[in-house]
Order: sequence, then C-alpha cells, then structure tokens
Amino acid sequence: MKIKVHPEDFEVNERLDLPLNAAGGTYSIYRLQKREWNTVDAIAAAAKANGVPVSAIGYGGKKDRHASTVQYLSVPARYRLEFESKNVIVSHAGYADDYISAFHLSGNDFRVTIRELSEVELQALERGLERVLRWGFANYFDDQRFGSVSEGAFLAERLIRGEFSGALQLFFCTIHPEDPAPLKALKSMRRQSWGDWTKLAALSRTKAEQEIARILEKDPSRQGLARALNTIPREELSMGFSAYQSFLWNATLKELVRLHGHDTFEVQGKVASTLHFGNLEPEGSNPLAAATIPTEAGKIGPAEDQVRRIMDEILEHRGIRRSQFNLREVRKSFFKSFPRRAVCRVRGLTATRPEPDELYPGKSRVTLGFFLPKSSYATMLFKALTGKP
Repeated sequence: MKIKVHPEDFEVNERLDLPLNAAGGTYSIYRLQKREWNTVDAIAAAAKANGVPVSAIGYGGKKDRHASTVQYLSVPARYRLEFESKNVIVSHAGYADDYISAFHLSGNDFRVTIRELSEVELQALERGLERVLRWGFANYFDDQRFGSVSEGAFLAERLIRGEFSGALQLFFCTIHPEDPAPLKALKSMRRQSWGDWTKLAALSRTKAEQEIARILEKDPSRQGLARALNTIPREELSMGFSAYQSFLWNATLKELVRLHGHDTFEVQGKVASTLHFGNLEPEGSNPLAAATIPTEAGKIGPAEDQVRRIMDEILEHRGIRRSQFNLREVRKSFFKSFPRRAVCRVRGLTATRPEPDELYPGKSRVTLGFFLPKSSYATMLFKALTGKP
C-alpha cells in the first residue's frame, strides 16, 4: 500500500481557533495554500517578495511538503503578505487581535487516499478502522519530529551530558539519507577535519557555521564551545531539543502500551520502533485510555505515579539526571514540559468504498477523511491502522 503518491492524495486543512473579522485588527491573517513546498520555504518566499521580516510572521506548525495543505499565517497589520508562485498562494483571510501560534490551532482535517491495496490489505485496513474507531491509537510523535537525528545520536543529549564538542560535531557533520551527494561529501570532510578549526571554517557554508568556526579558531576552550553553541540558530537548536523530548516521551508511552495494551504489535520508525495496541480492555477502566504523559524537562508537570516511575527509569537507563535539563551555559533555547495525551481519538472518520486504482492495475484505493487534534500525526494513525511503517 502507498500514501502520498501525489500531493493531492494527502490533503491537510488547518482549523484555526482564532476569531477573524473583516474590519481590521492588530494582525493581518493570511491563508497559505501550497503543494511541494515546505512551510518554512513558502513563508520565506512570501516575506522576501513583500519586504517583511520573517521573524514578524506567526504560524502554528509546519505542514508536509509532499501534500496539498492549507494553513494560516499572521503578520502585524502594517505589512502585506500576498504572494503567488508555482504551487503556492498566500491570500488575505481577515484580521485578528492576536498573532498565530500553536495555541490558536484546534487541529487538522485530513483527506488521504491510500493506493495499491491488495485484497488482504483491504481486509486488514477494515479491521484497523474498526479498532481505531473504538479504541483510538497510541499518540506517538512520528518520524517528522526526528528530522535532525541520524544514527540515534541526539544533539540535546550531548548538551545535557556536557559534551559540547560532540554536540557541535552533530550540528556540522550529521549526514541524513536525503542529503544530496555533495553535501554528504562535505559533511564527511568536516568530520575528518574536526578539531582543525581553520579547515572547518573553509568547509562552512552558512553564516552561522562560519561564525561558529571563527569563534573556535580564537577560543577552543569550553567557554568558546559554549559561545559557539549559542550561535546555532534558535529554530535548529529548538528542533534538536524537541526531537530528544519526543524520543523520551515515546519511550514512556511504549512502556505503558506494553503494560496495559492488548494484542500489541510493533512498527519500525526512524530512531526507534513504536508499540501499538489492538484493544484497551477492560473498556472504561484501562489506565492507558485516559493517561497523560508530560514531556521531559528540568521540572516536569503533574504525572501519575506509574508514569513518573517509568520516566525516571528511562533517564536512569541513559545515565541522565532530570536536573541536567537546566542548561546554564546554553541560553538560546530551553526544555519546557507540557502534557500530552497517550491515546488519540479520531473524529469524523469516514472511508470510501474500495475502488479500482487507476495508477496500479489490479489493486484498489480507498480515501479516508478524519480530524485529528493538534500535535497528533496522521502518519502514526496509518501505522496503527495497518501495522506497517
């Protein structure tokens, strides 16, 4: 089976929980419609075309490049942001008295076509739909959250351990499978030259990389390494922190599913496998059904005793103390704990009757419609439905 064969096979429409009006307000709200663009690049293009600082633009989250998506942007009302180019349109939607952030999103509506389904896969999908409608699905962070991770090495964990040089090495040298061949070669040369800061400067491409290399040329001490780490762009540093929090959160949920889920099955992911449940008997009293897990930080929010014990054991296994999440030498980003439901309930789930797939003769296609609350992943829903990555 396949999803995302065409961008139109994976439609995402953001639901904005922010009152708009036509008369005016502190912020102008724009509708960003795109396909084959990632959110950051689309925003940057619209900002450049209108002479607007990217930092002035608010948005609730990133939407998949390999999809047809609609989301909303905010900008102070003195700016304009209309923009149109191939596969991207930014159009005015109204005004509001607050800027858009994740706080103002209620979730996303999806319409997803699953292709190349065999008869056996159709039957498995039908059983999966019945299962998810009744029990929901394990609300793991999915692979999109781990784009900054390669070979299981986390920049944030190295920072927590005080391994500043190792953290910088991940920033400069991590090779991702999707990197083009010239970039892979460049990162390989950086790894071989690590510690030769003059050579690293010559192998730097971005402004941040060049600044970090210059800092280390002048001062390779721990203080210099700390200054260099604080030069990493805030967004990249925050992505690294979020990836590590998500990894630890997933590990906690996996243990809870092992303890309380029934008819469990495992699905491989980018950095770790996820464990899913077939049911949560006894219905109405299984502790996993209503469980909440806080993300990891120096100070975590309220947690049930069992959840906290599992979180403590995961940190102990990795040789980390919770107090180490308070990074005194890195101030550009920080760990913040927030609660997240262990089980996601799908709303408005519908499925079309199987139809012949015009792209794959002899196979079928089915289109699903559904709503997911913010911070839940449609791709994780499909793993729960099908048992496949």
